[in-house]
Amino acid sequence: MQVDRRRFVRHHLKCAVTVVTSKGTMSGQAKNLSGDGALICCKQPLTPKECMDLTIKFSDGFSLEVPSEVVWYYKTNAGDEKSLYKMGVRFLR
Repeated sequence: MQVDRRRFVRHHLKCAVTVVTSKGTMSGQAKNLSGDGALICCKQPLTPKECMDLTIKFSDGFSLEVPSEVVWYYKTNAGDEKSLYKMGVRFLR
C-alpha cells in the first residue's frame, strides 16, 4: 500500500488559468488545487524551475494570483488542443 505524503489535500476542480512568464502569456485549465500547488493543463509546457505569475479564475468570479514555479510536466495522449500538456506547479508564497 502506497502512503500519501502530501502536506495538503488536493481539491479536484476545473478552473480557467492565465500563465504569465517572461516569454509571454498563455491560458489553460487547473484540474486540481492544494495549499501549495496545482495541476495545470495547457497547450504548451514550461520547463521545470521556470517561474510564472499564475492567475486562477474560479466559477464564482473570484480570482487568485500567485507566483508559481514549474516542478514537472508531461505530454498527454488527449486529443484536446487545450490540454496537450500537464504541469505540476508549486506556489512560491
